[in-house]
Amino acid sequence: MGILEILAYVVRGFDVSQYQDNPDTKALPDLKKAKVFLLATFIGVRIGYGVVEDRLFRFFWTVARLLLDRIPYFYLDYYSHLGTGKSNKQWGIEQARFAWSLLKPDPGEVALFLDVEKSNLGGEISRLYPSRVARVREIARAFRDEYERLSGKKIGVYTTPGLLWLFEDDWKDRPIWLAWYNINQTIQSLKVELAKVHWRGPLIFWQYRSDGDANNDGVPDGIKAGMETANLDLNIYPGTMEEWSRFVGEHTPESTQPPATEDETPKPQAPLTYRRAVVVGDSGVNVRLLPGTDNNCAIVDWIPKGAVIEIIEETRDNLGNPWGRVRYKQFCNISYRGNPMLQILE
Repeated sequence: MGILEILAYVVRGFDVSQYQDNPDTKALPDLKKAKVFLLATFIGVRIGYGVVEDRLFRFFWTVARLLLDRIPYFYLDYYSHLGTGKSNKQWGIEQARFAWSLLKPDPGEVALFLDVEKSNLGGEISRLYPSRVARVREIARAFRDEYERLSGKKIGVYTTPGLLWLFEDDWKDRPIWLAWYNINQTIQSLKVELAKVHWRGPLIFWQYRSDGDANNDGVPDGIKAGMETANLDLNIYPGTMEEWSRFVGEHTPESTQPPATEDETPKPQAPLTYRRAVVVGDSGVNVRLLPGTDNNCAIVDWIPKGAVIEIIEETRDNLGNPWGRVRYKQFCNISYRGNPMLQILE
């Protein structure tokens, strides 16, 4: 197809996550600059993965609101529940409820896409590992059914051509976002791949580059586009602006209360009082799913010494050690064995 043919599609976009930011600087990505440089109409924003919120989700989601049509996507974690006693179905449902709790106040302009792809931590998704394939399918289906019950909207699928075989027939009427980093492909060749697996849903996005090279000169353009990293995922919508406007109008989620039972719907949270703290531990501080250091309190992130963070609330583990909640289901030691890890600033 070539870059000129790709750029002939007028509805273009890019997608972002915390990896477009350099956490060692105070600067943040510039979405206004990205919109102008890339002539973008839409932005894909990663909500999170598992029960971990993407560090820049709220920033991107808020800033993009008046700039671009926002497409939320959520990475399916198919491995972090292993050894916790949770079933695959329970883990899928928990992820769906977490994703909806983040999006419910402002669901964006297009319904959620579920990102199903290989993780280095979770292992290859391959027919050579049938039990893993069955696990991924069960978690994904539980996520889908619960998220759609809560949101009232059909979700789409983000994946690669090499994983289309994974999705059984009950997925194949859904919108699809296909990642295929080969500019010599065409929209028609992507549709041929979809037809091979009898996919009936529409091809909505083609993610054609991951290196951010917008003009095909061999140089990544992420920095020029306002990001703090050179690489950037680039996408097109294979239709006209009028068709895009109709698609968005038909797929905009409602931000009203979804039809769910009282005991299963995530409860609205009372306003929280944030306190700022600086990391003072010599080796930084680990971020865990729960306050504590046993096997159920897995490490999900790390924050370097000197970083300033916000403490949502303070709590203690079962040994009485003080912890601060920094995000949904993410906690840091305030002190460890008498040594301060965080210093409260206000």
